[in-house]
Amino acid sequence: MNRRTVLQFAGISGTAAMAGCLADGLGSDPDGNGDGESAEDDDTPTDESGDSADGTTDGDPDRSPAETVVAFYEAIADDDLDRVDELRHGDAEPFAEDDLEGEPTVEATETIAIDDDTATVEMLVMLSGASVATGWFVDLEREDGTWRVRELHYAMPDDETVLRPNARFEIDRGDESQQVTHVSGDEVQASTLYVRGDGLEQTGSWTDIGGDASGGTDDEPTVTAGDSVTVGVEDEYSLAVVWDDGEVAVGLAQVAGATDTATASSDSGR
Repeated sequence: MNRRTVLQFAGISGTAAMAGCLADGLGSDPDGNGDGESAEDDDTPTDESGDSADGTTDGDPDRSPAETVVAFYEAIADDDLDRVDELRHGDAEPFAEDDLEGEPTVEATETIAIDDDTATVEMLVMLSGASVATGWFVDLEREDGTWRVRELHYAMPDDETVLRPNARFEIDRGDESQQVTHVSGDEVQASTLYVRGDGLEQTGSWTDIGGDASGGTDDEPTVTAGDSVTVGVEDEYSLAVVWDDGEVAVGLAQVAGATDTATASSDSGR
């Protein structure tokens, strides 16, 4: 697959770190939203026994790529290093106990590419205590006839996402404010875009706090490249741009720090 990998297996704890930064900055649930229920991949529904509807079970050679991703993250949450090693591809970087940080839950999966030997699954993953999920792509490859996890990476600007918008925002610091600007990627329905955090003069939906929404789809205003909002900040603050469709909330960009030493991270999906 012709993708730029930005996270190898030894960096799985980076998933926890990224989600943890958002959780620390936002608290348990800033607006009372984002408590979405876990969702299974559309192609692999499960029954109460944990077996898939088509009769496959964990460990079966016919286990789907999405089922493999869910099992992989369940093993991480259980601190089961042996199980993680069983589910990762033999050519991937080995795991160590220190890499098993956090308690991730896969909120949703979608298989976006698949052939006889390789597959890519888009997923949303949530850490215990976090109020927002993070978006990732997981590349899998068959080994001994069974799907195994090969690499994890962020969405690139030209990637198509299904579970959340692939939009990039930049956050620029002013004297006592932060300007958040949509710079590229998907248009985002304005009613699903929020600014959340601590130490902010305004929080809430993008348009309610004065954000631009110059695009439109099906008579709904959308936030598109060039649209921005300015938010006043206190001496210490955290700010996140969050897409929330009422079922799951996903962080699209974040910044945290003090007004004179702020550090930012604004890649889509982090």
